Amino acid sequence: PGGGGFSFLFFLLLSIAALTSTISILEMLVSTLLDETKMSRHHIVIGISVIIFILGIPSALSFGEWSHVKLFNLNVFDIMDYLSANIMLPLGGLFVAVFVGWGLNRKNVLGELFHGFGRSKGISRVGSTWFFLVKFIAPILIFLVFLSVTGVIR
Repeated sequence: PGGGGFSFLFFLLLSIAALTSTISILEMLVSTLLDETKMSRHHIVIGISVIIFILGIPSALSFGEWSHVKLFNLNVFDIMDYLSANIMLPLGGLFVAVFVGWGLNRKNVLGELFHGFGRSKGISRVGSTWFFLVKFIAPILIFLVFLSVTGVIR
């Protein structure tokens, strides 16, 4: 009893969670364009929202009207899923690990990581271990994951 109500509530809350996540992603683009251009926030939000909406149409139609459109035996939605999960996600992680490990100042990174913990030897050892892992181990392992999910290695 009450299954219909619970399913409605579940999907309502899921929709709210998805909406708030997309707002935070949109905000990153909006704040970047606000800093780089002289456009108003309102125009930037409308413009980016329209672009995202238009770019999302092929994925939304890939299970209906455009289900016959295939590339490598994948519809548009599956291609976008593959690109985001198997290409962009590992490459993004790899770039972040390389940037933090090799591009940023070690003292600044560890200072931000342990801000508010005070100065203790345990934190210093953990920080050194963490920085070593991010600088040397994480890029190698992420690259191996990338090679694995793209099918280069099995």
